[in-house]
Amino acid sequence: MKRVMEDETFLMENAILTAEGAVYKAMCARKGALCRCRCLVTGYGRIGKALAGMLRGLGSDVTVAARREAARRAGGDNSVDMLQMADVAGKMDMVFNTVPSVIFTEEILKTMRKDVVLMELASAPYGMDMEAAVRLGLNVQIEGGLPGRYCPRDAAKAWMDFIERSVRE
Repeated sequence: MKRVMEDETFLMENAILTAEGAVYKAMCARKGALCRCRCLVTGYGRIGKALAGMLRGLGSDVTVAARREAARRAGGDNSVDMLQMADVAGKMDMVFNTVPSVIFTEEILKTMRKDVVLMELASAPYGMDMEAAVRLGLNVQIEGGLPGRYCPRDAAKAWMDFIERSVRE
């Protein structure tokens, strides 16, 4: 039987559902629209791509931070290298992290505006130094498992479709 993390169809569906849930949670956390909002998306994998596209569709000003040059080119004109992330992070209204290792150190978190919303979409150990973020009084939203919490029927359908594909194969 095929493993779920090897099933590209499932992974793409899950990324889209995660991105949609992140947009919803971001609007709730900001208590307002995302149009004209300056957003940083760190990581440009499946979730980062889906999320950046949705945010742009809503009129957000999106900056993508990615390691690979090809990902930065695909991420658009505002894309920056992870090493340049510290230069732009302090100007953002929303930060969406998809990188599952600490890239937001205390030094970078200190540059953040006090009203920024930091949304953690990665798995533990997360991309943010959580202790530093709390100590600095930043608004961190840990939002793992969004598809199951935000749209459980669609998440269950994605799982069921994966199981049916696996059985057929």
